[in-house]
Amino acid sequence: FAMQVQVQSIHFDADQRLVMLVEEKIEKLKHYFKADASAEVILKMEKVILILIFFASCNSKNINSQKKEAYVFINSEDTLELIRKYANDKLFLDSNDFEAYFLLSVVSNAKNDSNNALNYLNKSILINSTYLDARLGRGILYNSLGKLDSSLKDLNKAIELDSSNYIALYNLALIKFKMKRYYESNKFVEKSINSFPNYADAYLLRGQIKFQYLHDTINGCYDLMKAAKLKPELKKEEKLFDTCN
Repeated sequence: FAMQVQVQSIHFDADQRLVMLVEEKIEKLKHYFKADASAEVILKMEKVILILIFFASCNSKNINSQKKEAYVFINSEDTLELIRKYANDKLFLDSNDFEAYFLLSVVSNAKNDSNNALNYLNKSILINSTYLDARLGRGILYNSLGKLDSSLKDLNKAIELDSSNYIALYNLALIKFKMKRYYESNKFVEKSINSFPNYADAYLLRGQIKFQYLHDTINGCYDLMKAAKLKPELKKEEKLFDTCN
């Protein structure tokens, strides 16, 4: 059967090679459908990865849901190269394109090149100090490098720019947790969950805080079980789950 694919890009012009890559990925999905289907793929840059949001509308009665939604996270060399080329093309047209430097930091970070990632983020923020994605990205990178004071500065700036940003709130909670300031950590992780109620990692952190440090075993176990329900693989990573069974 034929699968009709329509590709849209939000806030950027998709390179033809990126479109071809998407069509190649989507083409493989036809093996799961027994009737003609159509798909709309929306490409957008969000946070620190390229997210492809795939909406498949199927006319087959054999499929219970007429509309399925799936998130496809691409981190392949091909896609990273396309992002790098797109960013360099933007910089060729405008050397002060702060978004382009951020995208180059995404590529460097994906290749575990922290030094270059940090350099690109610094350039992005130097050009536009209120660019949320760069502030957030640098704050997270500083945290991973153990530079907690610098991380706090960037993450607090990210919250200033977007008070409901659940990723910034969660990472602030992580830092406070590392600093053994558990009540403050709990405050930030609760705000993160309020902003995004299905964030498994946030439930895991809040469960750990409540169970181990705030002596709230019942609610701590509830959060841990909620995290495991949202992200089953967490059970294999944390021994704490065994205490709640």
